[in-house]
Order: sequence, then C-alpha cells, then structure tokens
Amino acid sequence: MSSPHLPLPDLQDLSEAMCRGLPDLAIGGIVPGARALVPAAIDRAFFAGGRTLIIVPHAAEAEEFAAVLALLRPDLRTGVVPEDLASIYQGVEPPLASRLEAVRLLDLIARDEIDLIVVPARALLAPIARPSSVEVTTLRLSPGQEIDTVDLAHGLAVAGYRRVDLVEEAGDCAIRGSVIDVHTGGETAFRLEMDDLRIDRIRRFDPTDQRGVEGDVEALEILPLDLFPFSDDRTDRLAALLESEFPALASQIRSGVERRLWWGACHLLESEALSWLDLGSSLIVCDRDEVLGEMERWFKVQGREWRTQDERGVHLPDPSRLLIDTEGLRVQIEKPDLRIERLEVGDGTTRWWRLQTHPIESFVRRIPDLVPNIRRRRAEDFVQILAVATEGEERRFTQLLEGGEVVPVDGIPGPNEVSICRCGVREGFIWDGGLAVYGRRSLTAVPRPRPRRKGIAAFTSDLRDLKPGDLVVHMDHGIGRFTGFRRVAVEGRHTEMLSLEYQAGDSLMVPVERADLIQKYASGEVESHPKLDRLGGATWARRKARVKKAVREMAAELLRLAAVRRAATGFAFSPDSPWQKEFEQAFAWELTTDQAQAVVDIKGDLESSRPMDRLLCGDVGFGKTEVAIRAAFKAVLDGKQVAVLAPTTILVEQHMETFRERMTGFPVEVEMLSRFVSPARSKEIVQELKDGRIDIVIGTHRLLAGGVQFRDLGLVILDEEQRFGVAQKERLKKMRTEVDVLAMSATPIPRTLNMAFSGLRDISLIETPPRDRQAVETTVLEFSEDIVREAILHELERAGQVFFVHNRVRSIGAIAQWLRTVVPEARVVVAHGQMGERELEKAMHAFYEHEADVLLATAIIENGLDIPNANTLLVNRADRFGLAQLYQLRGRVGRSDRMAHSLFLVPPGQTLSDSARARLAAVQEFCELGAGFRIAARDLEIRGAGNMLGAEQHGFMEAVGFETYCRLLEESIAELEGRESPVRREVELKLGLDVQLPGDFIPEPALRLSFYKRLAACDDDEALVDLLHEIVDRYGAAPPQLDNLAAGQQLRIAARAARIISIMRRSGVWRLRLDGEAAPPAALAQVLGTVPGARITPTGEITLPDDGGQLGARELRDLLVALVA
Repeated sequence: MSSPHLPLPDLQDLSEAMCRGLPDLAIGGIVPGARALVPAAIDRAFFAGGRTLIIVPHAAEAEEFAAVLALLRPDLRTGVVPEDLASIYQGVEPPLASRLEAVRLLDLIARDEIDLIVVPARALLAPIARPSSVEVTTLRLSPGQEIDTVDLAHGLAVAGYRRVDLVEEAGDCAIRGSVIDVHTGGETAFRLEMDDLRIDRIRRFDPTDQRGVEGDVEALEILPLDLFPFSDDRTDRLAALLESEFPALASQIRSGVERRLWWGACHLLESEALSWLDLGSSLIVCDRDEVLGEMERWFKVQGREWRTQDERGVHLPDPSRLLIDTEGLRVQIEKPDLRIERLEVGDGTTRWWRLQTHPIESFVRRIPDLVPNIRRRRAEDFVQILAVATEGEERRFTQLLEGGEVVPVDGIPGPNEVSICRCGVREGFIWDGGLAVYGRRSLTAVPRPRPRRKGIAAFTSDLRDLKPGDLVVHMDHGIGRFTGFRRVAVEGRHTEMLSLEYQAGDSLMVPVERADLIQKYASGEVESHPKLDRLGGATWARRKARVKKAVREMAAELLRLAAVRRAATGFAFSPDSPWQKEFEQAFAWELTTDQAQAVVDIKGDLESSRPMDRLLCGDVGFGKTEVAIRAAFKAVLDGKQVAVLAPTTILVEQHMETFRERMTGFPVEVEMLSRFVSPARSKEIVQELKDGRIDIVIGTHRLLAGGVQFRDLGLVILDEEQRFGVAQKERLKKMRTEVDVLAMSATPIPRTLNMAFSGLRDISLIETPPRDRQAVETTVLEFSEDIVREAILHELERAGQVFFVHNRVRSIGAIAQWLRTVVPEARVVVAHGQMGERELEKAMHAFYEHEADVLLATAIIENGLDIPNANTLLVNRADRFGLAQLYQLRGRVGRSDRMAHSLFLVPPGQTLSDSARARLAAVQEFCELGAGFRIAARDLEIRGAGNMLGAEQHGFMEAVGFETYCRLLEESIAELEGRESPVRREVELKLGLDVQLPGDFIPEPALRLSFYKRLAACDDDEALVDLLHEIVDRYGAAPPQLDNLAAGQQLRIAARAARIISIMRRSGVWRLRLDGEAAPPAALAQVLGTVPGARITPTGEITLPDDGGQLGARELRDLLVALVA
C-alpha cells in the first residue's frame, strides 16, 4: 500500500526548526505505537541531509516503529538494528539471523541506501564495525568469473561460513570437487558449478531435498556472517592481545574453540570502537528517560552476567572493555535533534509541540464489538486501516466487515473509508486528527505466522548418519556393530566395504553397493542394548520367525476389525457447501501439502457411508488442529454435533480458545465441559447438548460419562487418545462403529509403518515442521540457585516468560516459595493436576495474559500449550524424565522469533545412570534440525509406533529392529490377504564392472553409502532416473562408475520381475539362476530361443554367450523385460 494521501499531522513549523538546527525540540502526547507518525509528517528536506537515527527503548518497539513508518511513508528507506548483539556474557553467540541483519544494514549504509536507522536502547552498547569493512569480506561472484577453489574456500571461512558435508542451514558451505554449495540465509541456498578455475554456472537449490531450483543466478553476493569476520591472522593477534590477562581464553581463541564465550571481544583489534550513534547525521530519541534507563539497566545486567561467568571460572574482559561507554552515549542521547515523548514535562528550556494520540482498543475475544467501533469512527470522518498478516486473515476480516455493512476499499482509504492492509503493524494507534490504525494484536490473539520450512527428510531410513560403533541389522545375519569403512582387494580390484562386527569378534564385510541389505538398528529406546548375533548361527532366524508369528496374529486381528468397520453403515456428509469454502478461505495461513492432503482424506471419509476411523499424526505446531476444525465445521453444517476430547483441562481450554477464535463470524455454538466450568453451568451445557443448542463441545473424558447425551452426535475428535484410560478406550471402541472418529497424535508415526498398515487403519501424516521453529539452545547443568536466578532474570529482561517444571506435587509448594525468594522480581504461579479447578484456571489465565512471569508446573504442560512469549524452560530433575517427555517439554519454547533456552537441571555431585545420561545426551544432540534431529525423530517415531501397537509389539520391535519389524508386518498382511509378498527378492550381481564411486566425486563415505542404499532401493526405472538426476545435480558430471551402477540396478529391477536370483558374467558367458521357489516365466522358452547358444539346466541355471560383447548388460536387461512382457 502506498500512502502519499493518508492524513498526517501538519508539522511544518517543527520541520523548519529541525532543519535550522534549533536545540531542545520535543513533541508530546505520542503513545509508543504512534511514534512513527512524527517522522512520517516531517518534511523530506530534513532527511535529505543524511541518515537519521531513531532511538527507542525496546526491540519490539523498533520493529513496530519501522512497520508503521513503512505504512505511512514507504518512500523512507528504513532499517532496524537487532538488540541481541549486546548480550555478550550468556555463553551463546547471537542468532545468525540477527548477525546477518546487522551486516546487511552496514552494507546498505556503506552504499548510502538507507535514510533512517531504528535502534533499540540496548543495541547502543554493542560495538560495530565500520560500514566500509563489510565490502572487504563480501564475496561477489558471477558466471564466467575466474577464482581458485582454495581461495574461495578461504574467503568463505573468513566470512564466517562453516564447512560441512551437506548444506542444510544458513551459514553452511560444502565443497565437493567442482560443485560448491553455500547457504546465505533465506529459503534457498546457492550451488556453484566450476569448470576448472572458472565459475560455469550459479543456481539456487532447496536445502530440504538438495535439488536445484529452475533458473540461473546472474550474480551472487555473499556477505560476511559477522560484524568482525576472523581470519587466522586476526585470531592470533586477538589471542596475543589477551594472553597476559586471560591465558585460558587466549588459548581457546588461538584454537578456534568455544567461540560462544569470546565472540564479544572480536572488536578489540579495531583502532576504536564505533557505536550506531556514530553512523547518523541527526538523532531522534523516543521517550528519552526510558531509553537512558534501559541502557543503564542493560549495562548492569551485563556486569552481573560477567561476574557470574567469573565465579564459574570463565574469565573474560569486563563490560567496560567489551561494551560502548555509557557516559559517552548519555551525552549524545540527552541532546538529540528531536525528542518524541508520551508525557510533556515543562522545564523552561524545551520547545514543545503536541499531538493527541491514543492506543487502539483491543478487540481480542470481543470481535463482535469491532464493526460498531469502525462504523462510529467512520461517521466521524476517520481514515481507518486494519493490519493483518496474511491473505487468509485479510479474507476473514473482509467477510466480518461486509457482514456489518462496512465495505473495505482497495488501496489508500480516504475519510469515511476503511481498508485492510497486510503489514507488520502489531500495536496500532489513534490520532485525533482523523487516523485509526488497528494493529494485528488488537484484532487477534493468534501468533503471527512465519514462513514454514518444507519438510526435511527426518522420517526416512538413511545411513547418512552411520558412524563407527552404531548397531546395524543385516537382512540375513541379524544385529551387528558397524566398525568403519575398509578398502579390500577383490578379484584384483580395490572395493570399499562396510565392516560389521558380530558375536565372539566375528566380522563380515559388505560391499557398499549392497548397502540395501543394511539398516541402522532402531527400537525407540535410547538406552536399548541388544546382544550381537552370531555369524552362521540360528538365533537370528529363530527370532525373526517368533516375531513373524506374533505379527501375523496381530495383523489378523486388525484385518478382522477393519472388515467389521467396512461393513458398518454411518452418516454420509454432504459435499462442501459455499459456507465451507468461505470458512476455509478465512484461515490465516496457506495449508502445507501434508495438511491439504489430510483435509482431502478426511472429507472423503466423511462423505462416504462408512464410519470414519482416521489417525492424524504430526508434532505440535504442524497444523493438526486446523485440519480437525475444518472437519468439525463440515459436520456442523450438516446439522450434526461434534465432541472434542482432550486428556487435560489445560489442553481443553487451549482448544476452546482456538475453536472459538476460528468460528468467529459464523453461527456455531462452541462450549467447554471440564473442571474449569462451574457445576451449575456444566448442568446447563449437558442439557443444551441434549437439546441440540450446542454444536461443538470440548472436554475431558467427562464427555464419555453416561449422563452426557447428544441430540445428534456426528463426529468425535480425540486428542492424544493413548493418554485416556482403559474404560474410556472401551467406550470409544463402541463409538467407532456408530459415528465418525478422528484421532490426533502429537507423537509422530513412521511412514514405513503407515505403508505397512495400508488398508487396515486410515492414517494421515503431517510431516512439515512447525513454522520456522527456532533452534532451542539446550544445556544440561547441575542445579544451582545462581543458574536458576540468572536464567529467569535473563528472560524477564527481554519481557519474556519462563516455564519451570518440577514434577512432584508434594514439594511443588516449597519450590514455589524458594523461587519467590531467589527471584523476587518474578511473579510466580503454580499449576498441577491436583489443584482445584478455579485455582488452576486462575493460574493458567494469569500466565496466558502475562500477568505472571514464571509458570511453575508439573509435566501437565508437556502437551498442547502454545505461548510464544515463553522462551525459557527449566526442568528440575531432568534425569527422571523419558526422552519423549523431554522432547515434548522442550517443544513448549522456541515458538517465536526469539532465541529460546532450555535448561535441564540435574542434582549436583550425583552420578547419573547410564540410561539417564543417554537420554540427556540425545535431547542435547537434536537441538537443531540437523543430523541429531533425524536420529531423535526416528526414536520418537518408533515410540509412536509402540503407542499405537501396544507394549508387546514394542518388545518385538526391539528384538529385530524397527525396519525388519515393518517388513515382517507388511509380509504378514499380504499373506493374510492372499496377495503376493511386497518384500523384494534379492538379486546377486557379479558383472565384472567397476561400480565404486570415486572418492573425489562424493568425498564423504557416509554420503556415498547413503546414495548406494538409495540406488539399491530403486524399484523402477522412473525412481532410478530421478535419483541419477539428483546425484548429477548435486555433485556434477557423472563418472563412468555411476553409469555402471545404473546399468546394474536396471538389470536387478528386471531380474526381480523375471524371478531370477543371481546374474554372473565370466569368460564371455552370462550365468543366470532362476528362483527355485517360484514358477518360471511363461515366455522363458520363447525368449531363450532368440539367443544362439542359450541353455537351461533342470536346476534352473541359464547360460547365455555374450557374443563377443554384443550381449551386454543393457541388452540382457531387454531380454529379461521381454520374459515378463
């Protein structure tokens, strides 16, 4: 939206005074949300003289200032300084996004492409580099440019990029021969294809699947990731500078380790420390006293954190050396070109101007009052703007206004007009001169959506993370231990092998191209330690047979239940109506592919006459609730009632808020039945349900009680069904034959198990990760008063909230009293399952509304809570929690754009058990969406499978490993249904071809192994061609060995279909062996008759002369294809 015609105050006199440089100018009556109204109204001539710095007290206000200014004066080029560059003693580096934001801002300043810089007070303390220094370490690349790969690698290292095997996150780079990948931030990364010393091509690629994106890049600019990039020379100089005072720190700097401790000292090599105030020619300060107070307070906070580090034995330079001097800053801030103040205080020297502004009213939870307010202001000739975040929110508020006979205009509104604008304004304001801006927070409590990541391949079996010591399962020999890669001479050719250790020290060598025979052992238990099998022994075969028998019995029962369900007749819902489409269009975000497919699946179930029994799986934040809400709305439109069951009262209340928020503007009655509802109101709700006056009821297992009756129940939605008791599950089992049931689970279910269950249980998987979930800084620490106090104060200092988990009701009161003593600055509330309903509701409401800073709770909070402002979690006695619990608890934080902290506290001086140590190590390992996340996600998936199948089946999973279990289940179901087994026949190939990929083509052994496994798993030519394209896309021109591998796999695919189990080529003759347990192909005799010299023995051995090389691998494949044509 462009806004040259929006009403702005007449500040011509003030503009002239500022242009003349008059002192002591101020404007009063400005609420924080309206501050940008002032520079928007100041004459452009003032800004033409150079850059203007705007100082505000807090970071959120800086973002709001920039968003409002972009709305009112989009012609002013504005940047915002991140505040977390001044937090130097926390033991963590600032988030990469903040560092990149600061570097980009300096780059724009160096190029004179910025007019205003908005700086939160705290950020003034952070030393910054000269803008011109960014150019020195910026890499500018384009196709045709000549550059040595070694020089490029050095340049990336100096710019702060970390060298990895696989580029997945911002700040990663990988160099693989002639292909160089680099991730500079954003949705896509960049791939450079080299031709010797010349850049041949630059393309984007998607880090989630490593595939190239269409379209070449003409020029690539790679900015440094840090304000003070470090070369080896600078590192040595910094270490030498600090060595006499801080020898341990100097040693760490020289070694390049523990950078998280010393990054704040990197500017000491500069001749003088610059501050952001040095980069502006004019200065505007908002609420000056508050800015000065926040600056002084933060300097004291840094002093306190420095002392805490010092007491822990981590010795660092003090804040007076690492931060900008506050006295110098104070002198400049006290005499700005203009002060923007909320309160006008006469002092005899300040020349004041005044505007009448007010905060906008909040319509959260009272949306029906919005339209009357807008109509009232419209009658007063106000220009009104509603700020929304997405197209879905824009549609929703458009429908709401039009329903109240207020038609929003497109573009710039005039007097008496309203428009809806997608922008970043959160708070909003009213200016009495005729402008009302409704910030997003005044309209909805739903957190602002952020871009979704595409789903990473976290839930696939991959040997990419295989490392020596890992347990593996060989299809024929059972459980062994991977000891490493070996190169072994076989028939005169060096072959790369996986070395596996078995019982009694026996070893097995497996060629890497047969990686399809190997799976990583996984059981869902971090501390699981199965025995190794004996090579050549019968234990593995017996164990597989025992598991197969048990799996077959379970499969038979599942088939019986599925048949009963298919025979039942239920209500067939109508196809989507216009109202359904209108309701869905009002959703704030775009559905992910997984969500959209789940919606299609569920609607198909609802519109069929068979009762639905579907399981919807996906982690918290993956969007299951929106899918369920659409199903509920569809049921209500057909006159049916909906019951939503959740295991805890807290989760019930959260669902209540979400359903009511989504149903606003539609005639749907939503009520709640739980301990939070008074007995009198509960009685009324039960009667209204019976009368049909309530459409959707949300409650705990109380909804299953005999006294609750529905007029016409059509859909039951279950959240975390596995947490209900035996009696409730029996009642639900009966329900499943009467009404449609949608069960939701936050514990992921593996896709392999879903495929095995195909046709038995309807499952929809949502695998797209949460909305750009932030990495959670995860630390395991010994419990101490200092650590608890520092963690809570740090969160309070950024206006955030804290979860403190203490899972013992008996002592939680004493812990609450202790917390209030240790951190008297914090408002603490307590929540646990044994509290009275009124008390629990009051505590939760206080935390939701930020009337409390710390929620001290039992593990009652592990499911469902979504409070984006809470970004620090402390878990007392973390050694007593299971992996899945720790993972779920940590999921409570990291739901906003702030860095989140998770502290798992263990008893001081106490030796942890091996299993507790393993669980805590695992939860620390997967704090990022990287390799560790894949491993942990795998364990959690298998736990989800155990929940679904029961404890006995989980035991069988442990016996043979998860992959083998799934294969046995799939086999059993196929046999019981009379289908051919889906398990592939293994085909042994000895072709005399070189199939070892060169080390310089894919340098990392684990990645080579992953490709071998994926290649061997290709079941058809289409999948094979797709994988080959991916390999060439990622690694460059294919070597001959890749062609040989492809030819071999094509031959293996054809041989499986032709029931051939081995193919060997030796001395000019092909030798093929038929599967003795399967009938030979019908066309066998006819096809062999076309090959001169072909013979077949009674034992099923076929010999074919290769006719001097005329019958090669590809020609043989064509013959095998003809056998089954």
